[in-house]
Amino acid sequence: MKYLLLLVLSIAFYAKGDVCVKYSSNDFFLKKTIYKNGKEIIKNKKVDYIKIYFFKNRSTVKPITLEYSLNSKKRYYRYIFCGKEGNKEICSIECDGGGFYINKNFDINIWYPLRVFSKEGAINYDYEIVPKRRGYIKGVKFKCPKVMPKAKNKDNNINIDERSGKYVCYLYKSDSKYYGCFRSIKSCKSLHRQYFGKYATTKDSKLALDRCKSSTPNKDFVDNPKGRYVCYEYKDKYGEYNGCFRSIKSCKSLHKKHFGHYLNRAETKSALNRCIDSMPRR
Repeated sequence: MKYLLLLVLSIAFYAKGDVCVKYSSNDFFLKKTIYKNGKEIIKNKKVDYIKIYFFKNRSTVKPITLEYSLNSKKRYYRYIFCGKEGNKEICSIECDGGGFYINKNFDINIWYPLRVFSKEGAINYDYEIVPKRRGYIKGVKFKCPKVMPKAKNKDNNINIDERSGKYVCYLYKSDSKYYGCFRSIKSCKSLHRQYFGKYATTKDSKLALDRCKSSTPNKDFVDNPKGRYVCYEYKDKYGEYNGCFRSIKSCKSLHKKHFGHYLNRAETKSALNRCIDSMPRR
């Protein structure tokens, strides 16, 4: 579902201008998951509030900004993209960072926890905003500031193009374009990003970066609703599937990992959602 969202770039929101909404801390908590020595340690923290700034001209170029407060300290996340899924409005963080539905009153229904911060190192950990209950959560609109916040995520450096980086990654792709192409010294897999390629020299990686920015993705690797095969590109070090998509051709012939082969569209859609949302058994 999250993968499908990022393929849909037409925006059709209800409001004509910027809308700013505050949501109560009674409806959320902040989940910290620490990955250490092959184990997961979970610690829950109280979040003071959540504010979401819905921009008038929402698009992949100017996404919405999420502000949350932890121990009276403001934090931001701005890589949230919004689009239309059927007759619903939906917003998502990158490819696998969670998302929420939104109704005409700007109430939000978080269908997957929002991963707002990740740290890579000797000890890895994630921060996720998690709803305390299912269903739509009401917010209170407030007057937007004259200058909308320009959020800078603490882990933005992993998305900044590194001239000496030999890996080329991207955030997501549609039928016609790659989005968020950049070079990185680290492996794309360790950064939870899609893998474009690894190159021997700086010159080769620069040329690959240019191709990523200008070329059209292979349609065999872009989600096809008619496809009855479900494939994925790789499993990261946490065991999560990345790059899930449906295909008419077999995953083996596409040199992709095989998630399953299904009889009809309903089954493939369900399998695609499982591929995107689930953590495989270790």
